[in-house]
Amino acid sequence: MPTKVVVTLKARPDGNGGIDWDDRDCRFVPPGSGRKNGQVLQITADGPADITFDLDDRTGRNLRFPETPREAIWLQNGSACPTQPGDADGEFLIRQLGRKKLTITDTNSQNGEFGYALNFEGDGGTFHFDPIIKNGL
Repeated sequence: MPTKVVVTLKARPDGNGGIDWDDRDCRFVPPGSGRKNGQVLQITADGPADITFDLDDRTGRNLRFPETPREAIWLQNGSACPTQPGDADGEFLIRQLGRKKLTITDTNSQNGEFGYALNFEGDGGTFHFDPIIKNGL
């Protein structure tokens, strides 16, 4: 049975026309770091982990995941933010995609860092959130 991890992404207006991705209630390490990009989600599991991203949109922009799974989340090996679709050489599998919820499985077969970008559609364009997943540490 995979370890279950739920990450609530609170999206709020930042006062400058952008989005503040509030991580205070997320399972990011270090917690409460105040960093808005480059957060680290540490996965400590002996085997696979199911990671569910729940979007709590408070921006008024009607944010939602794209309908195409490969566009909802981009993943790659290393800590750099991906700029195109990918699954980090099969390390991650998309399990369920809804307009406000995305569940992926981290097979946890590789130690290391994995950059990822969560992509959202919304009123006024496309928006991204790009933290890091760290396995095996």
